Amino acid sequence: MSRHRLVRNMNIQDVLDDDALSDGGDDMTEEQQVLMENGLLEIRGVIGDEASSGFDDATIKDVLWEYYFDMERALSWLYDERDRRIAAIERKGRLFFGLLLLG
Repeated sequence: MSRHRLVRNMNIQDVLDDDALSDGGDDMTEEQQVLMENGLLEIRGVIGDEASSGFDDATIKDVLWEYYFDMERALSWLYDERDRRIAAIERKGRLFFGLLLLG
C-alpha cells in the first residue's frame, strides 16, 4: 500500500520538468556539433549519399550520437543494419515468390 500512496502523492509537474527526461535535442556543445558535422561528412564519404546507402542524415546522426562519435562502431552498425535490411528484403521476396508458385 505504501507504494500506491507514494505515487498518489507525487507531483506530476516535478516529474515532467525533470531534466533527465529531456531528449537533449538542442543540448549539444559546440564541440559536439563540430564532431557531428565532421562525422556525418566522413561517413557519407565512406557509404555514399542517401540514395546509394539507404540511410538518411538523421539516422546517421542518431548512430553517431549513440556511439559518441566513434566512427568505426558507427560504420559497423550501419553496415550491419544494411545487411539486415537486405536480408529482410530477400526473405520477403522468397516468400512472395513462394506464394506465387502456390497460387
